[in-house]
Amino acid sequence: MSGKNIRSAKLRKKRRRVFFIKMFSLLVLAGLSGGLFIYAFNTDSFKIQNVLVTGGQEFINKEVGEYAMKNILAGSYFGMLPKQNILIYPKGVIRKEIKSHFPRIEDISFELDPFKKQVLNISIKERQESGVWCRNTGEYLDCYFIDKNGYVFAPAPTYSEGVVFSYSGGIQGDPIGQNFVDATKFAELKRFIDVIKNSDDVGFEPVGLEYTNPGEYKLLFEGGGYVLFSDSYGLAYAYDNFVLVINKKGITPGNLDYLDLRIPNKVFYKTRQGFEQSFDQESDS
Repeated sequence: MSGKNIRSAKLRKKRRRVFFIKMFSLLVLAGLSGGLFIYAFNTDSFKIQNVLVTGGQEFINKEVGEYAMKNILAGSYFGMLPKQNILIYPKGVIRKEIKSHFPRIEDISFELDPFKKQVLNISIKERQESGVWCRNTGEYLDCYFIDKNGYVFAPAPTYSEGVVFSYSGGIQGDPIGQNFVDATKFAELKRFIDVIKNSDDVGFEPVGLEYTNPGEYKLLFEGGGYVLFSDSYGLAYAYDNFVLVINKKGITPGNLDYLDLRIPNKVFYKTRQGFEQSFDQESDS
């Protein structure tokens, strides 16, 4: 082997040694930097130490705070970076999990305390009951609070008829977290019920609504009597038929047995003193 080839081989060997030394140094430096980074992220000064919850009842505030600390902020990412770290705490998960675990909560907002970075402030808004949804188990009446959107969110006491407006039917299994009907339809039903309740032309006091079949309902009145109606041809039309029949036939809250509005232009009704009769808009107009 010539001298030139020997020098070239030694030079390549030296360059490889320098390259490996540089790579090793970079790896060591990266490891040290990563270790320092992880160490810094695990120090208490960078961790959320307390969760302060406001906006709800005292017991709900306490439960939400404990749940956030023990179930959402506990643990770490990849076994190294703590979820309690003020820079990387799971913001999206907090809102999703708290609303999922606490159906009573309608909305939630949160931020780190501007004066105490180790404190997470959570503000919650509880759902307000708009009535109760109940089912008869055969042994007792099982009731739950329902909000303005028809969402069932918490167990409720059993009330006497008429004390609180009640809904029934339409839900299978555990009712908490389910809707009686979708929010848009529920708003329409509430308007229909409120119009009857507040109308000077009616005089009936609604106390309950039962979901009987898809799109069909039974509206119960104080003192007995009920109205069957469908939302398939518009609740405003159903209301007009209701007012027309009770006024033309002199039906009052005290003598109504039932009134069936499910067929357009044809109303079946029965009073407590008589047999079932029908009212045809075209022939009786």
